[in-house]
Amino acid sequence: RTPAAAPRTPVLVQRPVAFDMAEEWGAQAFLRQIQRRLTSRKVFEAPARREMLFNRDFTRLPPTWNLLVLGPAGTGKSSLILTFWRALRDAEGPAPTAEELQERINVLNLDWSVEDAEALRKAQEEGAGEGAAGGAGTSRRKGGLRGAHGTRRLEAVEILEPTDARGGIRVLDTKGAQFFDANEQAYADAAVQGMLVEGSTVEQQNLRYWFMLGSVGFFSQASLDTSPHVCCLVFDASLKSFRRLLDADLEGDWDADFPQLGLYHKVIDRATAKGLSVFVALTHVDVLVARHSAAAAASGGPDGDGAGGRGSGGDEARVGEPVQGLLDEMRNKLAALLSHGGRNVAADRVFPVECYRVNRSGADPLMDLAAAELLEGLIDAADDYIGTACPEKAKCVLS
Repeated sequence: RTPAAAPRTPVLVQRPVAFDMAEEWGAQAFLRQIQRRLTSRKVFEAPARREMLFNRDFTRLPPTWNLLVLGPAGTGKSSLILTFWRALRDAEGPAPTAEELQERINVLNLDWSVEDAEALRKAQEEGAGEGAAGGAGTSRRKGGLRGAHGTRRLEAVEILEPTDARGGIRVLDTKGAQFFDANEQAYADAAVQGMLVEGSTVEQQNLRYWFMLGSVGFFSQASLDTSPHVCCLVFDASLKSFRRLLDADLEGDWDADFPQLGLYHKVIDRATAKGLSVFVALTHVDVLVARHSAAAAASGGPDGDGAGGRGSGGDEARVGEPVQGLLDEMRNKLAALLSHGGRNVAADRVFPVECYRVNRSGADPLMDLAAAELLEGLIDAADDYIGTACPEKAKCVLS
């Protein structure tokens, strides 16, 4: 079964796709093609594009594409970064060992361990893991939003190391917004501008500065090497609060009822002013599918397989396929909300994904494919930005 066409961002360069005839048509074959492209391309390498920007100094290109991840607390931003890493990991060699996976979990400060996942898997096999595969209960954080886990400061996480033969990929992970107040707005603004120093928190926002000889004072300065090249907003599609947001009426005084929308409108404005593209990831799609399966089972429908998100025959071709109609509706509504006021966030830049977590820790090509498709869209947009933001060549001045 051939997967349906994924939403893709238009790019300036058409890259030929040469499928290995020995591979079967399916999620793993499509995933391998994306993996090969992402792990072999260089930062802004296309000659035709360089010729269009002939006045740029391409000796000063950054070594990595930098992706900024923003969103409310608890939406799965760090889990998405883990999923990005795993989606690329197979292209780098054998599957990650338990030790490598645990190291990544620790770096991202997630609230589970490989040991937890293995214990849960055994419990599921013994029939004791109620609703674990895709259910909301075990996917939620143990301590709520005030727990000791979770990202609390700006962290730069490398998911693909740069080499002489390719560019690397860094993801700038941020603390999730909880109150959507002025402090969190300032934190998000500074992150988009690339002014925040790694380790900055909402309470202590350390900015990058430079000193100009002959002038008084310090001035904030962003570097192409460290600042973001594209933004990705992350929302939890399974939350009731998210569904209420989708039904928001923006004709009246909505700011007090939906402060999160006001914050991300300003993020989009800041990103647009800087020239950054904005994408959206909808997480916990598997929870929606599990609810759909449970409802179908209760009504005696054909989709009630009880498998927690995967079709009984294992023939699902794309993440969220059983609830594709609902996802399309969500994507269109969210794009319209984020585009309110003359902004532009297209529906084809809203990507449904599933993320690895304690009850979904086993390798899954559909999860990897969805993450890889989003990641490639982000890298394409980041590459476009780098070309236009690259410093101009120094000019000779005759005296």
